[in-house]
Amino acid sequence: MVLLRLVFLAVAACASRDAKRLHDDLLSDYNRLIRPVGNHSHKVTIVVGLRLSQLIDINLKHQVMTTNIWLEQ
Repeated sequence: MVLLRLVFLAVAACASRDAKRLHDDLLSDYNRLIRPVGNHSHKVTIVVGLRLSQLIDINLKHQVMTTNIWLEQ
């Protein structure tokens, strides 16, 4: 059982290191101030949709609704 835990921790550490390296490689030249338009006077239109997947709970007293949703871009 201890060996299994050590193997799992080693795999998780490698995956975490690889994920960090991928993140760093993808965003190394990222500048959040640059907008994806040819002319900076043009607006950027973003379309975002939400699709309700599951209604988990509704708390009428606290007016809270808990759901699972899909974000569609």
